Formats: sequence, structure tokens, C-alpha cells
Amino acid sequence: MRASRVSPEVVQRGAAALNELGGLVAEEIVRLSLPAVIDRAQPNIEAIAELMTAVVGRPARGAEPGQGLRGVLDERRRLLAATRRTLLAEMGRSGTPADSYAFYMRVMEAERLEPSDAAFAALEAAIGEMVRAHAALRSPDTARGAVAGFENAARRLQAAWREIRPLLR
Repeated sequence: MRASRVSPEVVQRGAAALNELGGLVAEEIVRLSLPAVIDRAQPNIEAIAELMTAVVGRPARGAEPGQGLRGVLDERRRLLAATRRTLLAEMGRSGTPADSYAFYMRVMEAERLEPSDAAFAALEAAIGEMVRAHAALRSPDTARGAVAGFENAARRLQAAWREIRPLLR
């Protein structure tokens, strides 16, 4: 496949951030004040968001293949389209019109179930929103509203991921 992989540096930073964030939440939250936990967690949140964004990937621009999951799905779509054209042509020569139609409908249903770029864009937006909402927790002026904003961002990120996840199997 031509889709680019997530760079080892991004994976390493993201994995380290997940480990550190887990340790921070599990152990140090007892010893630190909430503002200190938020401050110490911010770089980890940003590294995790960088990893998630890299995994999702950027959309293709022109002849350049997409990256991450987008790239993998773009490549899969290209292969499926080529296979579909070949099989439909062969079925047109040797199959019945009903067989060709049934095959075409199965392919169209499979393509309909593919994650759309809009779903990936929603996930990317939710990742960015989560980082900004976590950073807003640091401000004493907006602390009350920031907690609600952070909770809402977390719910949107979760909803965006739930929409895409089943389609990636």
C-alpha cells in the first residue's frame, strides 16, 4: 500500500505520553493540586492528539496518496474500484444481467459503509477541540465553564470515534 505510516517519533511520543498521563492520573493526582495535574497533563494531551491525528492521517491532495487510515482506505477504495470494473466486465461477458446487478449492489453497499472524509474531519476537529478544552482548564477565569467545555469535547471525541471505529474492521 502507498499510504504513509505514522512516523516512529510520533508513535514514541504518543506512547510515552499515554504512559505518563496514566501514571499522573493514577498516582500523582493524590499528591498534586488539580491545576498542577492539568499543567503536567497538557504536553501529554498534545502528544496524544498528535498521535491520533497522525493515525487518522491527512486527506489526499491531487496525485499524492492520503496518509494514515485515510491513506489505507484510499488505497483500498482504488483497489476495490479496479476489481469492481474488472469483475463487472467479466460478468457482462459471461454472467446474467441479474448476477451483474446483484454483484453491483453488494459492491455499492460495501462502499456506502466506508468511513467518509467528513467522519474523519469530525474526528480531527474533536481531537483539536479536546486539546483546546484541556488548555482552557488552566485559566482560573474560565475554570467553571472550561470543565463543562472539556466534558463536551470529550463526549464529541468519543462520538466521532464511535462513528468511525466499526467501519474500520
